[in-house]
Amino acid sequence: MRKWIKQKQGTKNCGAIAIAVIAKVSLKKAIEACGTEGPMNTKDLVRGIRKLGYTCPDHCKRKRPELGIGHLTYTANKKNRRHWVAIDGNKTYDGFHGKPDGTVDWNKEWKLTSYLPVKKI
Repeated sequence: MRKWIKQKQGTKNCGAIAIAVIAKVSLKKAIEACGTEGPMNTKDLVRGIRKLGYTCPDHCKRKRPELGIGHLTYTANKKNRRHWVAIDGNKTYDGFHGKPDGTVDWNKEWKLTSYLPVKKI
């Protein structure tokens, strides 16, 4: 079972949280592996997850994987806000909108749009 990590209000470290949940490491270790703190793009996530002993493609895919990082997009405005979450089977670990049991409570404007599938080496 994965451990949910709560995202503190006002922080933008959802990508590092998703990596920490998947790799079962501390948030600090996930940030170090990514080489950046704060908002992350796919390239940052790929670098971090690979340094922690996982394989993944260079780009997100459309099909939901058994294990991976999900990319959410906020569709209500043109700012195109995005958010990263950890996916493990039927559980979705979201440090901001989720609960420790792997369930989420997203409003209708948030949509899972793509995924970065990962596998342990």
